[in-house]
Amino acid sequence: MISDRDYIEHSLETHLFFLRIMKEHIIFLQAGLPPVNAKLTKDCCILIEKFENYLKYVVQISKGYVKQEFLQSGQIVTPYTLDAEKITQSLSGIPIDLSITKSELELSAISVTNIRHESLTRDVKQLNLKLLSEIKALIDFKTTYHHEQSKCKIFSWIYPSMVEHMIHEAQLYHSTLEQIESKQPLDRSGVYTLEKHWNDFMKEHGEYTNGLLDPSEFDLKKAVKKFIEAYSAILEMQDTLNPTDLKFITEKSFDITKKYQSFNETSAKALICCEISSVIVPLLGDHLLRESSHYAYFLGELLEAK
Repeated sequence: MISDRDYIEHSLETHLFFLRIMKEHIIFLQAGLPPVNAKLTKDCCILIEKFENYLKYVVQISKGYVKQEFLQSGQIVTPYTLDAEKITQSLSGIPIDLSITKSELELSAISVTNIRHESLTRDVKQLNLKLLSEIKALIDFKTTYHHEQSKCKIFSWIYPSMVEHMIHEAQLYHSTLEQIESKQPLDRSGVYTLEKHWNDFMKEHGEYTNGLLDPSEFDLKKAVKKFIEAYSAILEMQDTLNPTDLKFITEKSFDITKKYQSFNETSAKALICCEISSVIVPLLGDHLLRESSHYAYFLGELLEAK
């Protein structure tokens, strides 16, 4: 059974990472729609605003209640996020609340306090229960989007498998919250499954990046394919090795993810400077960087604990 302090910390850190990921998924889904889909576009706008409001609230109550190393890990905001949002907003016409990013950048400088507030535990529990419902509704929305796309009832520039990927990440957010609400730490099997999920996500990120790069970007596509191959090899090992060999898998995953994190950072900066020929909006580049930073942080914590 985890303590109230750990419950608050784990909940807030989970929301700070995933809420931004979820609202950006909706931005990408909206950006992929042609003008004829006016109602679906409006639904996306409503969802973006809803998840931005939740993120604003979480940032507000997180001051002093999350680890400094978490805030500095680059998984909730990067030095490039604000510029990526500004450019993406300008290119797409989709409103993005830039004040949230500015608040998160300020949040990074706040130290953790040891003061315990029972009222915050209650507030966090209420938030978790609300978001379990909201995430389920978001999963349903993404599932409908994917179904309509697969039946050729709507057109979107987003790959159908990428929409599925977004559904899977929302499902992971939901299951993570359920795990937190159980107040039980992840066991060895749970950690093994989580690593497998993230290795698969990283491989898929590479596949989408490769597909969105212009054919002229030969060197970048070649580099991305090496990451796809590396994660595919790790996933194959995970299917054949015993879960007791978890440390070996974790070390391999950490090594390749740190390299992928560096690659994503270079790409995110280049996208902002319009130095890459692609159909990738700058916010997607920053999004991928934050996800690789999140996974690298998770793996680093696992290795430190062993």
